[in-house]
Amino acid sequence: MASFPEHGRGRSALMESCDQALYAAKELGRDRCISFGADVAVISNGGRFLNHGEAEARLATLLALAEALDLRDHGTAEHCRAVGRYAAMAARELGFDDERAERIRIAGTLHDVGKVGLSESVLRKPGPLTDAERADVQRHPELGAQILSGSSFDDVRQWVLAHHERPDGRGYPLGLREDDIPLEASILAVADSYEAMTADRSYRPAMGDAAARRELSVCSAAQFSPVVVDAFLRALERQPEREPAPA
Repeated sequence: MASFPEHGRGRSALMESCDQALYAAKELGRDRCISFGADVAVISNGGRFLNHGEAEARLATLLALAEALDLRDHGTAEHCRAVGRYAAMAARELGFDDERAERIRIAGTLHDVGKVGLSESVLRKPGPLTDAERADVQRHPELGAQILSGSSFDDVRQWVLAHHERPDGRGYPLGLREDDIPLEASILAVADSYEAMTADRSYRPAMGDAAARRELSVCSAAQFSPVVVDAFLRALERQPEREPAPA
């Protein structure tokens, strides 16, 4: 879908935006509604991944979408990459092998891919969200899981779906509690929250590394898995400073 006048002021321009959104919906697995935006243009560029196998092509498309969404949301593609790095770092601290840690890194990079269904006005709103806007935002894990449908993403899809669940049952979208939450999803939750707290946002400045670590400890057990928080903080202790963004 595309809307007037945001995505086109004339009939032909509006239809072109709709066509690109349609192409993006097909690339992401069909049977879904995609709203046109700058992130959609990244997908609908004529099949630049045709030289890859099907699974690799889909992953490349999704990673490009995640980075485009980050650019729309934060003005930089660093958030999704950093969440992926932090998630892999925590996974290795917890004893996951390299292959599993890499899958968790991919999940961290793709954790917000469901935000493709949100408007830019909601994503970048400087003030508090309305109840309706908050409910819309809280749909993004489910939308992300839908986008990740397909056998090659069975594991990642479940982790993305549950990355806003909380041990105390106050998370979303399913209200899972404690051991019902996949450990990998708990890793994503901690990595996502730490990166968000230590980066500037349109609605508040970064709180800093030390304050973010304290916040994770304070919220351990209620909002975050204590096992994951402990492992993540141990891993951070071995990092003299935040890891630099990849070139």
